[in-house]
Amino acid sequence: MGEDNDPHYLEPFCQVISEKVHHGKVPSDFLSFLPCPVAILASFDDLVVATSTEYGPLHGATDNYICNPLTKQWLALPKVIPPVNNAGYAFVREPTSCNKQLGFTSNARYRFVMIGHAHSDSRFELGVGGRHFCMENEFVTKVFCSEIGQWREYVITFPQHQAVIPTPIWGASRNPDLRIVTNNGILYWLEGLPLRGIVAFDPFSDIYTNHCRFIRLPVVFFNKTVHATDGKVCLGVVKGQLRLSQFYHAKAQPYFVFKVWELRNHDSESPVWALVYNLKLNTSERNVYMLSFHPNNTNVVFLLYGNDICRYIISEKKYEKVGDYPLKVDNPCADISTYTIVYPPWPTPMFTLPSKGVNEDSSAEKGLAHNKEDVDDLLL
Repeated sequence: MGEDNDPHYLEPFCQVISEKVHHGKVPSDFLSFLPCPVAILASFDDLVVATSTEYGPLHGATDNYICNPLTKQWLALPKVIPPVNNAGYAFVREPTSCNKQLGFTSNARYRFVMIGHAHSDSRFELGVGGRHFCMENEFVTKVFCSEIGQWREYVITFPQHQAVIPTPIWGASRNPDLRIVTNNGILYWLEGLPLRGIVAFDPFSDIYTNHCRFIRLPVVFFNKTVHATDGKVCLGVVKGQLRLSQFYHAKAQPYFVFKVWELRNHDSESPVWALVYNLKLNTSERNVYMLSFHPNNTNVVFLLYGNDICRYIISEKKYEKVGDYPLKVDNPCADISTYTIVYPPWPTPMFTLPSKGVNEDSSAEKGLAHNKEDVDDLLL
């Protein structure tokens, strides 16, 4: 039954959980049912991937868990050595017709992906410790495949395109902290310093071709300065459509410029960016940053307004405070990570690894009782 004819359907609401950053990751006290202290790495629908922080940041994301915070079901993944120069994480489920209709399927395939910018010792023996950096159109990925219960390593390339902003002759040319979003089984992230475009990586099929897509940015997206995108760009998915925003303070003006593009025909060889918002946000507060799109509402985005986490209703030009951020923000790209949890009508059951079972907290039955509430959590 749909929301129009289901008497038990409740309007979605948003809950913000804001916590201090711990070694570059988000601590997660609300995941206290896991067997050790953890930090969040990625999320998909109502499932979260977290890594153990028991041994400190130098240990890396070697001991990882997939869990459902609502039902308190969890699964320990096989131990892994992350890629060298690891830059980002993503978790995604393979899209199927059953997924779309019911929200989940017990035999769905999942991928937990780590993205790195240097080759491992097993592939190259160059430089100190065998480190050999990837080409600018190349990355190393370690992929956990749920159907076999194992990790695999791949080297993936994407097409070279001329940067919208000229690449500086000094400094790094790769983003060391990727914010990866998922849509219809594909991972998307902003690539390059300065930005050169968007990588579109399908971990279910591109691992067999060792090649993925590269999407150009809107032509009118940038100013002609190297730092035009620093802390001012956000990539997200709203109602199944990829969106890109630019949010910055207008020079010598009392307002922020807020632009949003939506990618049309994204599966074609020639996707097109459509400008859907071009607004001026009047405010006396200078420290305002775009945090996240709302996954199910095209009229709402989340902003950091000073230390207030606000839901901004675009059509009404209205700020609504929904939480607090406890720290001073100097660089939002480095200081803040956001993870969205979207609860389907019924909690996603935890899949099992080959010949292994699922761990379940004794309060799981209590968690299942909350399935009638369609809850959206924004984790910071």
